[in-house]
Amino acid sequence: MSERARHPSHDGHDHAHHDHTGHAHDHAGTEPEPSGWFAPIDAYCERVGAGLFDEPLNAITNFAFLVGAVYLWRRSKADPHPGESRMLAVLLFLLGLGSLAFHTWAVRLTAILDTLGIVVFVTAFLVVAARRVMGWSARGAGGVIAGWVALSIGMGSICGGATCAYLPSVASAGLLGLVTRRARPTASKLFFVACGVLVASLVFRAIDLPLCELNPHGTHFLWHLCNAVTLCGRALARACAESEAAESAGVPDQSANGSA
Repeated sequence: MSERARHPSHDGHDHAHHDHTGHAHDHAGTEPEPSGWFAPIDAYCERVGAGLFDEPLNAITNFAFLVGAVYLWRRSKADPHPGESRMLAVLLFLLGLGSLAFHTWAVRLTAILDTLGIVVFVTAFLVVAARRVMGWSARGAGGVIAGWVALSIGMGSICGGATCAYLPSVASAGLLGLVTRRARPTASKLFFVACGVLVASLVFRAIDLPLCELNPHGTHFLWHLCNAVTLCGRALARACAESEAAESAGVPDQSANGSA
């Protein structure tokens, strides 16, 4: 039966490693493990060793981000601002690569890349949404980012876990759905769907370790699948909101005339 040593987790807390029965084990008398950037991390139920393929489902499901990124890129020519859509597609692709790296080579360095990918994508999305959907100035968009960062850090500190730090992202998706509900109904529905899927993804993220004894593969891989849907959905909703605004203003749809 595999044993798992105790390593610092992705969210900064220590978690006991569990075997497939859910029992915690501590190694004694083993060689010192790497420290610093290459200190091993085991924060998820599925990992039972330090190998590259010891989180198979958590690793494979990162391809959902890559598929979503390719889809966003391919349809970007139909968007009012294709450059911004392609930027989000590239950032989503890099996010997927960072998460894939972390769930194969689970060390502090790849954990930072994983977190950085999410932060950069959401930051870029919020800036674009504030400018294009809300019609705010660059200063207003900067205020949105500052508020989001502050709330994310605050919620994470209050709850003592990384999952709570995502709650402001839930609120932002819901707020965008409300703001666009009358003037841009299709975009509003997409924002609300993205919000609901994000809530589900956070549940899967939160119950990964608590339910490890019942499900040795955990539920973190479902977080990946749902998160890919919600991030791709946000990007689509943003583009849809711009298209609906252009149509209501009498501006020809780029998808109709084939312009990029």
